[in-house]
Amino acid sequence: MSSARDVQRKRIRSEIEALESLDERLLQSQRALDEAHDELAAARAKYDAVKVENDELKRRRAVLDTGLTAVRALYRRSLWMEAVPNDILRMIFVARVEMYDECWPAIGQGEYNEERDHGPFALAAVCSRWRTLALATPCLWSYLGAEAGDNADLRAVDLAKFKLLLRRSESAPLDLLLLNRQWDREGTAARTRNLGRLFSLLLGHSTRLRRVEIHFPIGVERDPLMAVFRSPTPALTELFVAVGSDSTWDDDVCESYLPIAPKLRALELCHTGMFCSSRHPGFPRLQTLKLWGGRLGHSPIAFISRAAQNLDTLHLSYASFAHDEELEGVSLPLSFPRLINLILTNNVEVLSYIETPHLQTMTLNSDCVVTEISPFLHAVSRSVTTLTLEGTSTCEEDLPILGELVNLELLSFATSTTDDYRVDDHFFVSLADAVPPVWPKLRRLNFRCNGAIDPPNGDGLILFVQSRNIPRNGLDDASPPSSRIEEVNLSCHDVPNWLRATIAALL
Repeated sequence: MSSARDVQRKRIRSEIEALESLDERLLQSQRALDEAHDELAAARAKYDAVKVENDELKRRRAVLDTGLTAVRALYRRSLWMEAVPNDILRMIFVARVEMYDECWPAIGQGEYNEERDHGPFALAAVCSRWRTLALATPCLWSYLGAEAGDNADLRAVDLAKFKLLLRRSESAPLDLLLLNRQWDREGTAARTRNLGRLFSLLLGHSTRLRRVEIHFPIGVERDPLMAVFRSPTPALTELFVAVGSDSTWDDDVCESYLPIAPKLRALELCHTGMFCSSRHPGFPRLQTLKLWGGRLGHSPIAFISRAAQNLDTLHLSYASFAHDEELEGVSLPLSFPRLINLILTNNVEVLSYIETPHLQTMTLNSDCVVTEISPFLHAVSRSVTTLTLEGTSTCEEDLPILGELVNLELLSFATSTTDDYRVDDHFFVSLADAVPPVWPKLRRLNFRCNGAIDPPNGDGLILFVQSRNIPRNGLDDASPPSSRIEEVNLSCHDVPNWLRATIAALL
């Protein structure tokens, strides 16, 4: 018994000693923790104090930096306001006006340029000297650009702006851009009152119009809006007028427009029914003519004949063609001695009445690829080297017709104004198998965006490029040699990566 109690006593003493040791260590740890807490609190207080000082320094630096920037701006402004002579500053203003407008690269492709529109007002707001000089530079205020409001009419604020610009531009040539995105909105006379007021103002400035692009909503009446183009327009170089195809303008043909337009270089009229008099002297500088309408009758044919001598680009899109008896008084066939680019998007009967000895580029809608155009294609085959096919479908049945263009070097597929294009894969299979080769001089293929090869996983294009770039055994030696395909631009939809890679390897 005594030995058992001795063991218990020893254990108790041992545990008491261990507990006392732990208490001592715990006391030391608590002291260290308290000391660390005090040090942390002191460091935190020091951090807060330093941070407050740092934030204050940053704030003071920002204030000084802002002040320095303002002083520098004032200094630079004073240099321009005082050091640059007025004549140099005026030249800078004029150079700004003459800068290329990226928003309006070509007539018919205009987009509203806010920077160009607001620029003159920004320059005039710099200082009183600049304002005086800006107001004394009429060409600075010559851009009249706006988009129609939600109701297809010109906004009142834009009408007021145009009145101011017409006054400040004095006698400077005018660039007018009126866009209308509400083609489905009917623009009656009552709903386009501001538009009518603008064109009433422009009647007094017709001699200053230089570059004009106007998109009208359907439903507006041609007169009196277009009366401005019955007046002399001696400065006019480019004109685009478009109205919805459902309008009545096209049916009401009028031959009293553009009586004097000696500088006109580019003209596009969409369903307007606007033509010139039979006694018109012609357009000596007109190079680009694009006409859209329902029926290609006497008035448009006569209009084209008066512009034919100097045209290099002609675009015709008409649903039907006049009968021969309707064309009495027009000298036929129409001869285009300088025409190099012909675009046809609808009726092909007109091709029987035109001669183009130097034609180089053709654009045809897929609906125009019919047997009736074969004689024309044969007649121009010596000079035409570029062909663009637009529209919904191009298939192997088109090859016998298009094959007349024996000197073709570039073939492109493009989207029409209404439809994406689709090229049948068998079209290229037939090209690959053709003996003798169709288009032996073809070197480039261009598939533009918004179109497709159908089916996209076909191998017809590969077979065609192989047939041109890899010699085949067993061919008749008498067959004329074909050019290699040097370039294939596949920007169309759904082109598999394996097809791109294979074409790249074959090139």
